[in-house]
Amino acid sequence: MSLDLVMLGELKRKPQHIGEMKRNLKNKNIHKVIRFTLGSMYMKVKEFEKKEYVVGEKREEKGKEIIVYSITPKGINFFEKVLHGRFFHYETNIYVDANELIVNFEYINKKDQLNYLDEIKNELGKKKEKLYQNKNFVSCTDKMIFRQQIKVISALEEWIEDEKNEILADKTNG
Repeated sequence: MSLDLVMLGELKRKPQHIGEMKRNLKNKNIHKVIRFTLGSMYMKVKEFEKKEYVVGEKREEKGKEIIVYSITPKGINFFEKVLHGRFFHYETNIYVDANELIVNFEYINKKDQLNYLDEIKNELGKKKEKLYQNKNFVSCTDKMIFRQQIKVISALEEWIEDEKNEILADKTNG
């Protein structure tokens, strides 16, 4: 999972200062997948400013000066390009990288959500096919792991169909 992607996703959701963003990411349990500190987030946001992906605005909050960052149109374009590229330009570690995409679903439209879920399911199908092709050429223990992985993939495929139905049923999601 990319700190770039989750930070830009947070800023796409709403302008915020780094401390607030860190709390929001922690509340989403992102810290369990990628490590980040206020320092690494500050360095990242400074990098984003240089690239004109975000702008900072000084504000006073509770007697302290803070900088609230907002994503720019250039930043939104970069965010969407990276989000799209995570699934369409290289083979992905579907179990981890899919969540990188899903955590940002609230910031993309319903059609793209459905397309991304289809792409995840397609990648899962490819992984399952590879497992089926290789299961006869491995040890007994490896076969057990392959069977486990096939069951996990099948469960994820079923989950994807359920989520697609939820998205289609949600009339408020553009």
